[in-house]
Amino acid sequence: MRILVTGGSGFIGTNFISLLEKKSCIILNIDINEPKNTGHSQYFVRVDINDYESLFRTMFNFKPDYVVHLAARTDLNGVDLEDYISNTSGVENILKCCKELPNLKRLILASTKLIVPTDAQVSDLTSYDPDTIYGESKALGEKFVESNDYFENWIIVRPTSIWGPWSLAEHIPYGKFFQIIKKGLYIHPAVVEQPRYFGYVENSCFQIYALMVDSSDDVLKGKYYLADYAIYDIKNWADLISAKFGRGPVRVLPKIFVYVAAFAGDLLKLLGYKSPPFSSFRLKNMMSDTTKVPLKAIKEFVPTLPFSISDGVERTVTWINEND
Repeated sequence: MRILVTGGSGFIGTNFISLLEKKSCIILNIDINEPKNTGHSQYFVRVDINDYESLFRTMFNFKPDYVVHLAARTDLNGVDLEDYISNTSGVENILKCCKELPNLKRLILASTKLIVPTDAQVSDLTSYDPDTIYGESKALGEKFVESNDYFENWIIVRPTSIWGPWSLAEHIPYGKFFQIIKKGLYIHPAVVEQPRYFGYVENSCFQIYALMVDSSDDVLKGKYYLADYAIYDIKNWADLISAKFGRGPVRVLPKIFVYVAAFAGDLLKLLGYKSPPFSSFRLKNMMSDTTKVPLKAIKEFVPTLPFSISDGVERTVTWINEND
């Protein structure tokens, strides 16, 4: 199989290309950044998805059987939609190119759970209510896919809070989460007790691959949340990570100090520090019940996942220790 991945140098993309290698696929990664995994350099071509002519030439010459579109701007630091043009116009360029690819069977497009607030009850997969500019850009990208006249064999996936190897970039919070626990600096906020869905990245890649290759045409024009099927308790998860790093259970911060720390982080942001270790926004996300996203559809096509939470933690800790 010939599989083209956009954004294959990113966090999810790096793990997905590793999965494709195990499947003996013919791979092309188009990205504006060099691969994080230097072993993937053989698949890499530098292409900006906002440059239609270059994108079309590269995709047409490769003639993929499947396209997995992961390229996007994913941080929350943009000030307007123009900062997220890759998530809107870039999606249009991908669809226009797909129309001209003679062998293309399916297109997988990665969106985000942030097309609605983190704690929203999701029942209607066509409704949007983003509370960030990033979420708004991805919602616009989804709307364009739904109404496009270029290519109909599409599937949209919405990753939840994804974690795992290769997640140490600044805007991927759970890479920081592991690093802080490794250093013994993580203190669990006492107010954070809500159940959560997270997704170990190799499980998410397995779900994408199954939707792409192993499922029937019933999945086409569908939207699927990507998450592990086990519900997480963040404190227990943090303790598990700490134990894998050879430490004891994490400490707990009393409630009053949690709100003081969130206020201090907000103040740092006002003073121009983009990514304080804690803030009201982060606290709100940590306190949100994210088990309101529908996983029934993805479970129908991918009933079992290859890695447990414990497996994922062990593999991530091993990777961090080897690559820190």
